[in-house]
Amino acid sequence: MDTDASHTDSRTTVTFTAVAFAGAIGTFVLIGVTSSLFGPLLTTFAQHFNVSLATAGTALSLYYAGGVVGVAPGWIGAARLPGAVVLSSALAAVGLGALGVALAHDWLAFALSIIVLGLGFGALATAVNSLLTRTAERGRARRLSLANAGFGVGAIAGPLLSVGVRVHDLTTLFLGVAIVAFVLVGTTRGLHAPAHRGEHARHSARPIGRRRILVTFVLAYVLYEALESATSGWMATQLHQTGYSFTTSAVVNAVFWATFAATRLLGGPAHHRWHDGPLVLVSLAAGILCAAAALAHVLAPVAYPLLGVALASVFPIGLVWYARLSPLDSDGVSMVMLFAMIGGVIGPGGVDLAVAHVGVRVVPLALAILAVLDLAVFASLTRRPPRPH
Repeated sequence: MDTDASHTDSRTTVTFTAVAFAGAIGTFVLIGVTSSLFGPLLTTFAQHFNVSLATAGTALSLYYAGGVVGVAPGWIGAARLPGAVVLSSALAAVGLGALGVALAHDWLAFALSIIVLGLGFGALATAVNSLLTRTAERGRARRLSLANAGFGVGAIAGPLLSVGVRVHDLTTLFLGVAIVAFVLVGTTRGLHAPAHRGEHARHSARPIGRRRILVTFVLAYVLYEALESATSGWMATQLHQTGYSFTTSAVVNAVFWATFAATRLLGGPAHHRWHDGPLVLVSLAAGILCAAAALAHVLAPVAYPLLGVALASVFPIGLVWYARLSPLDSDGVSMVMLFAMIGGVIGPGGVDLAVAHVGVRVVPLALAILAVLDLAVFASLTRRPPRPH
């Protein structure tokens, strides 16, 4: 049974069978699990490869660096090759990278495998979101929300899987990731996604209008990913350093991801009621209030999970908004994804600098500022809506 009820142009519209769409959700769960494993396992990596904790910490940087580079294959592949081929290749890269991590006996082999794993992550995140924005408009928000909710589910499962993992268990853990990746390759057979070379993107908007839309969304997504990554990366530390126990801080972090994932599951119905632009703007406005509330010590453990609720819909519904303003512009979606990943690197770095100069209590204020800036950028689209054609 096809998840798309109808479409306007069978030459470019993407359709997923039920199995293929389940595979897309599973793909996001997998990369959510993988992405969230590195932090909890840094000490284990250091012991396994007999390196310093600082050296082990570079694993996450290598992974995300590979992710940024991996955007290009996902972008170019979606334009020149059938979507099933692109997703299969990216999943194979994840499988091979995870297999390399499982079998690595020295730090260099481990580092190279992490980069390959990151390449697959970047290509998958780009390609799946790009393909989903090319599905039929009816139900598009639901599909994007459900698939991206998988990342949040995986981000909860990753730390849970890492609990109690000892040095000798690393092989089993990453071997499991590799097996799941290779199994998911089989689900791509139900994907109909012809190569999309951007012909429609060139005609879907006047050059000035399209450029303005694209630049606005690129900046908005840089700020959004900076906000999300800084929140998930700093909330537990900020809570712990301001007096809460390690256990409480970890639980709040887990609840943040739980509320984040649960709210994304509701993204389709919410979009049906409020539509894309207003939903994104209201979500960010709520995010500002939640981040500001976290400045109060007693409110912080509740404010952070509520911030997960506020932020959850911004990424998938923002892509729906972009697809409406620039129909079938898969190149633009890929560019947005590329810069969004860069935002995921600079966000925590910017908060690092703020903490170094002011102290850890500045974290909620820094998050609120990022949310204000992101809201302002998104809101600029409503002042003089760019004409899509």
